[in-house]
Amino acid sequence: DIRLHPVGLGRSNGLLPFHVPDGNAGKGSLVLPPGGGRVLTVEVRRLSDYCREAGIDRVDFIKMDVEGVEADVLEGGAEVIGRNRPRAILFEENRRGGEPASFLILRRLGYRLFALPKNLLRNRLVPVEAAAVSDIEPGSTVTLDVVVPTTVSEAATEAGTTSPTELAE
Repeated sequence: DIRLHPVGLGRSNGLLPFHVPDGNAGKGSLVLPPGGGRVLTVEVRRLSDYCREAGIDRVDFIKMDVEGVEADVLEGGAEVIGRNRPRAILFEENRRGGEPASFLILRRLGYRLFALPKNLLRNRLVPVEAAAVSDIEPGSTVTLDVVVPTTVSEAATEAGTTSPTELAE
């Protein structure tokens, strides 16, 4: 069952400015983008608080496209993520140099990180090791497209696949 909820997610509860760039509403963010645009005020809740208040007892899957506040959403959801152990958390992480805070939060919660290279002919999960990420040169960009909990990655290994599609079947 997939349900959408009309609320922003972040590290803390409150009202925050949401920046909508001119010509591309899909790049709207709680982080101030370069250039002009509109500013809206939106309600932002911690995922853990919102789930409790909305009576959401179970979270099995998280897909987020939050344009720069991935670590804030994960930190605000650490309680519910730790308790529910969603089977997959998907997001794109673009950070320059060093290991992004979102990676550290997920590792602390017991997750292994996997990237999904953008290859239309063959989908496969590639482990993202902490040592390799910490060696990234300052100024280069890190992109992470998939995060899978340890239990799912172990299931994929046992099934002899690294394909999320094959694992789901």
